[in-house]
Amino acid sequence: MPKKTRDVYKEKRWYTVCAPALFGNCEIGETFGLGPDDMKGRTMETTLREVTGDFTQQHVKLYFQISDAKGDKAYTRFIGHDLTRDYVRMHVRRGTTRVDAIADATTADGYKIRVRALAFTLQRVASSQAKAIRGAMMRVIRSASERSNFSGFVHEMILGKLSADIHKQVKLIYPIKKIEIMKSKIIYAPPEEAEQPQPTEVIQPEAKAAEAQPGEEQAGQEQPVGEKPAEEEAAEEEPAEEAEGSAEEEGEAEEPGEGTTGDTQQESSGSEG
Repeated sequence: MPKKTRDVYKEKRWYTVCAPALFGNCEIGETFGLGPDDMKGRTMETTLREVTGDFTQQHVKLYFQISDAKGDKAYTRFIGHDLTRDYVRMHVRRGTTRVDAIADATTADGYKIRVRALAFTLQRVASSQAKAIRGAMMRVIRSASERSNFSGFVHEMILGKLSADIHKQVKLIYPIKKIEIMKSKIIYAPPEEAEQPQPTEVIQPEAKAAEAQPGEEQAGQEQPVGEKPAEEEAAEEEPAEEAEGSAEEEGEAEEPGEGTTGDTQQESSGSEG
């Protein structure tokens, strides 16, 4: 009698993939699998636009790796990012120089990240100038990683603060058109048993960030149409009062003038008599 085959496909189910806490635990997609052991190690790719909702960040690609699954959700960890090729080619122009710098940075909490940065100069530079620019870029990357933990360094690297810090130092050597962190890759992470620091800043959509600060929203609420603030009404009343006061002073000044003209006319008539 033939042996019945096992239909593995029926045992699989869909899992919602969530980004790590650094990216607000937002949903980045779905995956189909048998269970946690089957999905561990899978790589998920998304864009920064899907996380923040900002269309201008469409060119930044983020990579996550599934590390655990509970219930119908799969949890990930950040493993690197890079830029799209068309975005990089857009900045390459004739008569300019592209300077690449690759540095292995170690964060304060023991993560090792390989960072690749790009610099585009305004004009073509000599090899000695390109070497100096490359050295300055590597120094800034390493110093930024040493003073930050993993979440803080990734936040600076993804949102552009690290590029701005590099630009401040490199422009002293030669005028720079653009600085970009083209690629990053986690080459070493501490064991999972070690306590990981909570992210101090979270990369999340602007709507969620605004919800986290209700006090500022209330302060910026618009007033109903037709109503003016009390300060503006007081400011409008003061000029009116000043105008009335000046008019009364003018009236008082005119009265003595009228009496003087009358006396003059009487004197003139008396002299004629």
